[in-house]
Amino acid sequence: MSEPATPLRLAVDPRFQDRERQPGLDLLRALAIIVVVIYHAGIMGFPMPGRVDRWGWIGVDLFFVLSGYLIGGQLLAPLARDRRINLGRFFARRALRIMPAYFVVLAVYFLLPPLREYPEMSQPLWKFLLSVQNIALHGGTAFSHAWSLAVEDQFYLCLPLILLFVNRWRPAALIIPCSARLRRCSRRNRKIPSALVAPTH
Repeated sequence: MSEPATPLRLAVDPRFQDRERQPGLDLLRALAIIVVVIYHAGIMGFPMPGRVDRWGWIGVDLFFVLSGYLIGGQLLAPLARDRRINLGRFFARRALRIMPAYFVVLAVYFLLPPLREYPEMSQPLWKFLLSVQNIALHGGTAFSHAWSLAVEDQFYLCLPLILLFVNRWRPAALIIPCSARLRRCSRRNRKIPSALVAPTH
């Protein structure tokens, strides 16, 4: 008589347990910074061979992908271990990491107009304070490049709420494609596959 099958449990990749940082991701981040700097140098009139500055959007996209991977991993890790997401800690860490420097730069833009790259601000102050300056954005205005930060802030706000929604309400698996896998892991008492769990930054 055969023995009953043991439920499969997928372990978290050891690389994500023993290392807080991955040098490969830092390299990608450095490359993204270089590409964005080249793009803005072209905008400011510096001659670029072969018009390489036109590919600057790749650096911004790469930043978004890295943020999605790293932040998504931080939020998925506790769910993979059948724990709750600590929203207070998550939002506090994001705010302390971004907002102090952001508010200093924002104050310089609004209080010291002579230092702006363009005379007119891209958006009113309230949009910058609510991180919605990417909506109805106009080019050729001061601090317009802060649109990407607004996109990241909105991602930080929405992703944990979406994951909580998916984790608690089963029909959500029909609404959000990636939630189906998360639900199956939860129902079968499995750990989330290692590909979805990223190191903490």
